Amino acid sequence: PLLGMTGTVLGMIVSFESLASGGVNNEGVAAGISEALVTTAAGLIVALMAVIPFNYFNSRSDGIDLAIEEVKAQFVDTVAQVG
Repeated sequence: PLLGMTGTVLGMIVSFESLASGGVNNEGVAAGISEALVTTAAGLIVALMAVIPFNYFNSRSDGIDLAIEEVKAQFVDTVAQVG
């Protein structure tokens, strides 16, 4: 995601440099905007591919936490009955 944002900023810099160089250069502006959009899309793809395993492992972690809490409660009940 940060790579996509960096590419977007660099693409916009290229576009504005093209505009600032003395007139409207459609090819330069279009190239900068294209660079910005391609890197933004790449960053979004990477982010989406990272969210899927994150959600999976986060869900698994929540399930493990719940199981540990249940075992802990049973242990405390057993110790209370014995003691």
